[in-house]
Amino acid sequence: MTLITTAWDADTDMLTIALNGHSIEIPAHPTTEWLEKNTELIKAGIWGEQTDAWEYSAMLTKPISEFLNMDVRLVY
Repeated sequence: MTLITTAWDADTDMLTIALNGHSIEIPAHPTTEWLEKNTELIKAGIWGEQTDAWEYSAMLTKPISEFLNMDVRLVY
C-alpha cells in the first residue's frame, strides 16, 4: 500500500504529492521568477552536504510533516 503518491502532469508541468487526503501541487520546473515569489533561498543540508536551495513554505509542507511526525520541507 502506497501512503504517499506523486504524479507529474506533462501538459501543465505540475507535480502533485498526495497523502492522507491532502494534495500539494507545485511546478515541476519552476522559473527563477516563480521561485523568488513563492519560496525562500536558503542553505539546506541534503544527504550530509550544505547546498543552496529554494525552500517551500512550512504551511505548504505541513501535511507531510504531520504524516511523518517530523519537521520536513520541500526544496528545489
